[in-house]
Amino acid sequence: MITPQDIRNRCFSKAVFGGYDMGAVDEFIDNIAEDYESLYKENAALKSKLKVLVEKVEEYRSTEEAMRMALLAAKKMADEMVEEAKSKTEAMLREKEAEAAMKLAEIRSKIQDEENRMKAAQQVTADFVDMSMGLCRKHLTFLQKLGELKIDENPFKEPEPQNDRGVGEAAKAIEDSVTKIFGDVGRSSSSDESFDE
Repeated sequence: MITPQDIRNRCFSKAVFGGYDMGAVDEFIDNIAEDYESLYKENAALKSKLKVLVEKVEEYRSTEEAMRMALLAAKKMADEMVEEAKSKTEAMLREKEAEAAMKLAEIRSKIQDEENRMKAAQQVTADFVDMSMGLCRKHLTFLQKLGELKIDENPFKEPEPQNDRGVGEAAKAIEDSVTKIFGDVGRSSSSDESFDE
């Protein structure tokens, strides 16, 4: 490329006949050289700016690529974190459901045990009530039989000799009935004691 200096230093051979006016040619060349010099400088500045802009564009492209890669990596990491959180949540949910099922089974078992104990206690109570009612009936019978016993108004009077035999039989009958009554009460009392134990 021709530089402004080349234009200024260019010399033409002198024509012998009918040549150009040297002063006019030099003036014209100086004007062209000035214009060309300004264009040359402007072109050099533009090339420099263009180089800077190309470098910036490349830098932006590399930054853009890096940002795009970073965004892709961030998106991938976010997706992985979401998947991991979902799997952890599902695992925790399954674990808590299993714990709840175990606790529910344990509570149901305790309820069943308590119901069985309550039924056993109700049965024992019913048996005790039945036995107590039977004992009360026996005592009532005993008391009624005591009321039916005939006792002499004067137990210390001398028995009449002719009736010795009849009094002995009567005493024996009273003794047998008292023994029978007290024997029934003794047996029911011993069954009460065994129940209390």
